[in-house]
Amino acid sequence: MLYSQAVTVRFDRTLDDGTRVYTGTLDPFWTIGVVPHGGYVMGCILEAVLHSQSTTGHPDPIHISSYFLVPSRPEAYEVHIRQLRTGRRFSNLIADFFQKGQLNLTSHVIVGTLPDLTAGSGDRSSPTMIPPHPFATRIPFRQHPSISESFLLETKTTPRSLLKTSFDRTIEERFLAKAIAPRENDGGFDRAEWYEMLGEEKGVRLSLPAIAFLADMGRSPPELFPEGDRPGLSWFPTLTLALEFKVKLSSLPHYISPHTFGIFSTGRFIHQGRHDLRSEVWTAPSAIGEKGVLNPDDEEWRDKMFCVAVSNQVALTVPIDVNRRKASTQSSAQANGNRLPKL
Repeated sequence: MLYSQAVTVRFDRTLDDGTRVYTGTLDPFWTIGVVPHGGYVMGCILEAVLHSQSTTGHPDPIHISSYFLVPSRPEAYEVHIRQLRTGRRFSNLIADFFQKGQLNLTSHVIVGTLPDLTAGSGDRSSPTMIPPHPFATRIPFRQHPSISESFLLETKTTPRSLLKTSFDRTIEERFLAKAIAPRENDGGFDRAEWYEMLGEEKGVRLSLPAIAFLADMGRSPPELFPEGDRPGLSWFPTLTLALEFKVKLSSLPHYISPHTFGIFSTGRFIHQGRHDLRSEVWTAPSAIGEKGVLNPDDEEWRDKMFCVAVSNQVALTVPIDVNRRKASTQSSAQANGNRLPKL
């Protein structure tokens, strides 16, 4: 099932306290091993928030922080959205994700109105720093997606048949150089990858729920260890994931690829497998392996890209067998009416 279809929700009911309930079904295609991908689950929550806020003065998610309590399952779910506070510029929501009455994760969402790139602002009291501002952060990628090298995702990533991927060799070489001369750099892990969602409607730009999935596709640092130090085939379950959106996607210029984005991820610390990961989601000048409006010969293509979201997460490192056991253990627990296992 295409991602845009897999995040579909519908309004179900309103509870006595005003909580709005949305329902949907997690698609088994968008999983890591047998457990639904964390960014995909967050995308379903964001889809419900977008529906709930569509008729309000604060229609856009600005920031979402999710806490993953137990792994989800590819089956029916409910998202309960409760208003905490309504302000002039921003409102605060709680969005809880349930399956069979069990709270799987809870999210705090700040909603408002995302900046429109087509509407300039000269208000110095609310500054904006995007290109062509001289201090604006430029896209960290050096290789245009039309000439970057494609690769296949690992077999444990089920949706890889609907994802086209490539990496920036310049960033890869810079990362490898750290291992050769560790005392000459500040350490950490950097990775720059292009992701293209396949099969989506031509010319229709991906939505914010898709950005949540892509933001959670940054490579976990333990995966990037040298061959001799790398853990065996592992699962990296997310404990917390915070995502801030930067701009209104519908306002992106026409030359931006609608289905391709760059993920620049950085990991700095690992303690007993628990690690941090920061990811920036950038626009792309073309689809992977295809010539776009801004081709590699245009020396200014990097100056015309925009960061659309930034995520920060904490994740664990566990053997992939733990992922597989979760499904059977959860099924048994649900059948017996017991509490679900914790990570």
